[in-house]
Amino acid sequence: MRVRKISGLLRGCLAVAAALVGCLASADSARADGARVLVNELPVLTFRAGEARAKAAGVVSRLLKLPSYEPVEVRRVGGNYRIFARGKEILMVSRQEARAAGVTPSALAQVWAGNLNKALSLPPLKL
Repeated sequence: MRVRKISGLLRGCLAVAAALVGCLASADSARADGARVLVNELPVLTFRAGEARAKAAGVVSRLLKLPSYEPVEVRRVGGNYRIFARGKEILMVSRQEARAAGVTPSALAQVWAGNLNKALSLPPLKL
């Protein structure tokens, strides 16, 4: 009897915790500022090569489609480093971008993914 009560209480606590995480963390506060992408008003990445403004707008569009916070991850696909969330590609880190930033594509992808994860884990800003 006591085990059932504890088990039920634990399930209830887990459900509340999951609901809170879902409410607090999302990408609904993402925007482009020129070539920069900001999430929850934190700059997470800046494009420096090619059509930088269009790339930033595209990333924001894909981030806003995420239903809730999901950690992003870096994957190497066909020799390129790409950042994914919920199995969907958010962006590809080009060699040109990495060269413009003065680092390797792998290093730039890891930095951008870390910045995204940090910003996405914050509660969305409400004004």
